[in-house]
Amino acid sequence: MPLLLVLLGLIPNINHADYDTFSVDSSQSVFAVVTHKGGIGAAFAHNHLISASSFQADLRMSEDNPALITFELDVAVDSLRVDHEPDVRRWEDRIAALGIEDKLDTPGDRDRRRIRRTMLGNGQIDASSYPKISVRSGSIQEAELDWCSGQSHSADVDVTIKGTTQTIVFDVCVGAEAGSRTIEAVGSSTFSTFGIKPYSGVLGTVKNKDEIDFYSFIVAHPAAHADSLAG
Repeated sequence: MPLLLVLLGLIPNINHADYDTFSVDSSQSVFAVVTHKGGIGAAFAHNHLISASSFQADLRMSEDNPALITFELDVAVDSLRVDHEPDVRRWEDRIAALGIEDKLDTPGDRDRRRIRRTMLGNGQIDASSYPKISVRSGSIQEAELDWCSGQSHSADVDVTIKGTTQTIVFDVCVGAEAGSRTIEAVGSSTFSTFGIKPYSGVLGTVKNKDEIDFYSFIVAHPAAHADSLAG
């Protein structure tokens, strides 16, 4: 099972001083990964939403051009949640609309604890040896996304999980409203890319597919605005 969520990245060729600092609104944002059930016993398995309950993010954007972004994200692996019901209910319709997964599941507390324990174990993410997941922005170019009503981009993003860094292409939609910015990003990879063996049980009849999908939605405010809210 699992990993995380993740995000986008953009890094045009301009001076860092041309960017403005933004604060990510964690209460309105999500960094997550979706896993997909498989095997002949898939009816007894679950699709999962793995989301980060806490993270550190450094976001810089241009006030004049929301397409100019640099982004760094660090997530503590032990902060990952499995099928956290508020997250599932809040994001499942959007995840379905984007074609990532039609239905997310919310197993009981006992099953969630068991799944999370397996996910963090040595055979999968190995949280004791690799306690952090990192995301770093990369290059960006214009793209056409039929689901984006803002500025559409294709972005290369460096994602580090279990000590392995891979560049993943994300579709990114940047929007602006009332001085704030929204950034929605989706990308796909595989467990095996990061040296993780997908969960398999009951002699392989119930398992996760190798494919995983990343989904991120960010709400960000200019730092001055965020400071005034905090005050």
